[in-house]
Amino acid sequence: TKIDERGGQHPVWDDEFRFQVADTGEQKRLLKVSVFTKEHKIDDLIGEAEVDVASTLSKGEFDDWVKLTRNGRDVGEVYLEMTFYSAV
Repeated sequence: TKIDERGGQHPVWDDEFRFQVADTGEQKRLLKVSVFTKEHKIDDLIGEAEVDVASTLSKGEFDDWVKLTRNGRDVGEVYLEMTFYSAV
């Protein structure tokens, strides 16, 4: 996403991404989310999450908070909205 320059501890990202999803036959389908701070010299990882999108592919929607972790500790949450549109 773009950087929320004045986001502080409560940044807001409102970007849309479109991905093609191939049928791999796998039961578990993961979307990895990583959140970084933008520092002067280096970007620093805040936290990460993995979301199984298999239910989104069958139900068509996902709309919920996802916990971010770093080194096994909870470090916050990010709100995700996903919509799946079948090309067939």
